[in-house]
Amino acid sequence: MGARQTGRLNARRDDRRDLVALVHDVAVRRILVGYDGSEGARRALDRAVDEARDSRGRIVVLSVANLPLSPDGPRHFGTLDDISAREGAALSPPPDVVAQLTEARNVLAAAGHDAELSWAAGEPAQAIVETAVRIRAEVIVLGEHHHGFLSSLSARTSRPRCSALPAAT
Repeated sequence: MGARQTGRLNARRDDRRDLVALVHDVAVRRILVGYDGSEGARRALDRAVDEARDSRGRIVVLSVANLPLSPDGPRHFGTLDDISAREGAALSPPPDVVAQLTEARNVLAAAGHDAELSWAAGEPAQAIVETAVRIRAEVIVLGEHHHGFLSSLSARTSRPRCSALPAAT
């Protein structure tokens, strides 16, 4: 077998590996859980575990720091003297968000799941929709105090195949 044929075989193997990875990426059901540490959020996490077990899905837990102003938006307030030296630097999650994600990680680890943990700063409903679109979520599981958000979800997301599930009560 010549070098040219060996190169083609290796290229085909690489193409097959890429295709298998792509099929796996598409085939894995992504389940987004909005988590704020509340009792309803804990039930949502349990529901996500059940969904993931039934569908072999991948859980992504999102905690949102509700900020009145967007940290990424332009600043049109204050004076030049109150601009921090950290202006423009990446934000680190607030301690309450770290605690929420740590709690979620521990609950999921006890259930045998290794979830992706994520956080966002801003308005929670918008952050949940943006994250769902970014990760191509098929299911969003939220605590029961977010029922108003569930009704507006279909109007806000461009992913018609994404369904929202309330936590079991």
